[in-house]
Amino acid sequence: MDKLIKSISGIRGKIDNLDDYNTLNREIQLAIYGFIKILKIPIEQKESKKFSIIIGRDGRKTGEKIKESILEVLSVKDIDIIDIGFATTPTIAFLIKDLKLSGGIMITASHNSIEWNGIKLYNSSGENLSQDEWKRIEANVSSKLNLLNSYLGESTNIVSSNPGVSHIENDNEFKYLEEHIKKIIGLDIIDSKSIKNRKFKIAFDGCNSTGIEAMKILSKYLDLEVEYLNSHIDGAFSRNPEPVSENLYDIKMHLKEKDFDIGFAVDPDVDRLIIIDEKGEIWGEEFTLICAADYVLSKEKGPAVSNLSSSRGLEIVSKKHQCEYYSSPVGEVNVIREMKKVDAVIGGEGNGGVIYPKLSYSRDAMFGIAVILSLLNKNRKLCSQILDEYPKLVIKKEKISLPEMDFENLLGQLKSIYKRHKLDLRDGLRIDFPKGWIHIRKSNTEPIIRIIAESENEEGVRKLISDFKVYLDDLL
Repeated sequence: MDKLIKSISGIRGKIDNLDDYNTLNREIQLAIYGFIKILKIPIEQKESKKFSIIIGRDGRKTGEKIKESILEVLSVKDIDIIDIGFATTPTIAFLIKDLKLSGGIMITASHNSIEWNGIKLYNSSGENLSQDEWKRIEANVSSKLNLLNSYLGESTNIVSSNPGVSHIENDNEFKYLEEHIKKIIGLDIIDSKSIKNRKFKIAFDGCNSTGIEAMKILSKYLDLEVEYLNSHIDGAFSRNPEPVSENLYDIKMHLKEKDFDIGFAVDPDVDRLIIIDEKGEIWGEEFTLICAADYVLSKEKGPAVSNLSSSRGLEIVSKKHQCEYYSSPVGEVNVIREMKKVDAVIGGEGNGGVIYPKLSYSRDAMFGIAVILSLLNKNRKLCSQILDEYPKLVIKKEKISLPEMDFENLLGQLKSIYKRHKLDLRDGLRIDFPKGWIHIRKSNTEPIIRIIAESENEEGVRKLISDFKVYLDDLL
């Protein structure tokens, strides 16, 4: 349980030895087999009757081996494989839609630590697979290991831009990433001309993964002056890859000691973004979506969406612009479903993920950077001054190891305890209070229970969590 996780976020495994790798590799191969079986070919491809699947990976050292095992399963008739080598997750999502492909595979464990790797799968719309699509994959591979064995060994038709690449050779290897970045800066919402004139000075922590090359391309087109930390795409993460305050000491000190306009940090697959102001203060990952939405909603009116574990700050900013706010269960696919339902113009999650539908239905850190630079340029204030104007809410996120227990029974007992409050059971249990809220749920990506709470001040949020833990300790 603690070394392999399958959820709507994909498949992830912790690789401590060869047996772990073989277990993860087999689970991935089975999933790819089922993935091919459920893919729907877009109308534009019906004449050729071929599948076209794009595959990329982040900078993790185990990525190339996992790719080889995936290609083994994909080596069948009538499948064109576009192997773009190093990539970002939002690049894969964008290219599926832009090139009208059948689907995509991103080899990554996202924000998980260096020992982990895995895959994210995308359908022909360039979106994370839904719960229903994952169930159909499971149905296709259940008790069918012999079918996978017979599936391997058929002919292949691989279209590769950089076969066998394990390190940076030249800029041409990133042509697909460049197409993605060019699309971002070409969006009407991005004030590219004014950003160029501003000559922003930026510190950037790329976590020794593909965000480094993405930022280099973005800076080339926007005339940014960038200093890079953790700047080699070699998978040797020198910090915990999750871009949260406790993992970003180096870039914090870098901004304190030098003169910058702003700092940014991303995770290995570049779908999460965190802001560090010119003073070296790290603003929680919740502020990424709040800032992005504030700018977007000032230009485009429409609903905004975040998940149940995200700050109420987005709701407050939405109301400021006289726009509706909606929530969803945690998970990118759930946010996207709600965004489509309400025709949202902006959405995302409080983990630093921003989704802009006119680009793609994927969290995209590079879009986040471009839109936040547009916000800074529009307001003509220091980064710290802008962030200080947002709602003064305090959010705390804790996690505890997942014990052997009936989680649904636990939720039932908590529901009874808090029955006088507003409850939301769409994803675990969220309890709303007059001046705050608390949310408990099982993680999609780690074997843990997450506890998230928000209130108007530090004292308030600590009391919410401590009171809740008293009940939780009695029940566990």
